[in-house]
Amino acid sequence: MFLNAASTRVSGLPVAALEHLFAALPVTRTTAQFKVHLCRNALGGSSTTAKGRVKPQARARPPPRRRVRAEATEASANADAVAVSQDASTVGQEPGVASVARKYPAISTSDVLELLTRPSFSDFGSALQGLCFKSELVVNYGLVQQQATEGDKDEAWTAALRDGGLLKAVEEAFDSETINGVIDAEDHAYVQRRRAALLAIISVWQL
Repeated sequence: MFLNAASTRVSGLPVAALEHLFAALPVTRTTAQFKVHLCRNALGGSSTTAKGRVKPQARARPPPRRRVRAEATEASANADAVAVSQDASTVGQEPGVASVARKYPAISTSDVLELLTRPSFSDFGSALQGLCFKSELVVNYGLVQQQATEGDKDEAWTAALRDGGLLKAVEEAFDSETINGVIDAEDHAYVQRRRAALLAIISVWQL
């Protein structure tokens, strides 16, 4: 399955390549849905519509993140990001192919909040990779909900925005003082940047 292959592939990318990949994809509802499912798979989640929880498959742990990488390694990571980006951009665009919304099971607000608060960094080379996936999960699920019709909207998402549940979950998930693997000033700066961006976006959604 393309989604499983893509999530396995991108999970091994360094943070810079992950950010490049997500930024390179077009800003559409279909792409946002794809990103949501990609992040869910990478974080080891399963949808509420599935029969029971699916145990995440073990993945080979990539080597620890290093400040200085060889040019060949960096080029390879960027090539992987570009390849996945090109594959993802064709999802739902071929004639006769079902849309992402129909191709993959639904994901609920409770799934998003559970993944957001899950300490799932052991599968990644660094805590920052997991935080990148969590950030993209929240942003793109929110975009999907913003563009959904009244009949398709998840009322639990609206409730989480209204009662502060989402805000609290983000603040806890992106607390750099409590995240294992956030080890230096550069890591802390990345976490704070992601946290500030998410809180700003949520404040707009709450208007």
